Amino acid sequence: PGFGQGAEGYAKRFGASYLDTADGNLWGNAILPVILKEDPRYFRMGTGSFKHRFLYSASTTVWCKRDDGRWGPNYANVLGNFISGGISNAYYPAADRGIEQTFDGAITVTAEGAIGAEFVEFWPDISRHLFKKHYAAQQGK
Repeated sequence: PGFGQGAEGYAKRFGASYLDTADGNLWGNAILPVILKEDPRYFRMGTGSFKHRFLYSASTTVWCKRDDGRWGPNYANVLGNFISGGISNAYYPAADRGIEQTFDGAITVTAEGAIGAEFVEFWPDISRHLFKKHYAAQQGK
């Protein structure tokens, strides 16, 4: 409600959402990974049991590859989500900001990242199943 109604309220909500995404990506996928020597990319497994792939993909939001090839905590992603949540306190209405909203938002975005990783991991398999004719036609060429 703090953004108002109509086109102006919609524009404010859209702008706030866009800024959340932009600063979250900037901190979590660009600035912090460079400083902390982490690799923010998702590396798809593509093979293995469903359970193993599911747990692997969910864990990548909090566990990542380092620049030296080892795996470790994904500080950049988690800290980036908290930094983004803190920055959003500058442009959200008073009712939608504060430490509780910052923590709730950061945890929610981290959980959404785990769901997104599941999508990246399994979509090629789902797509191949849904579009069998398309894949069969491609194989015949």
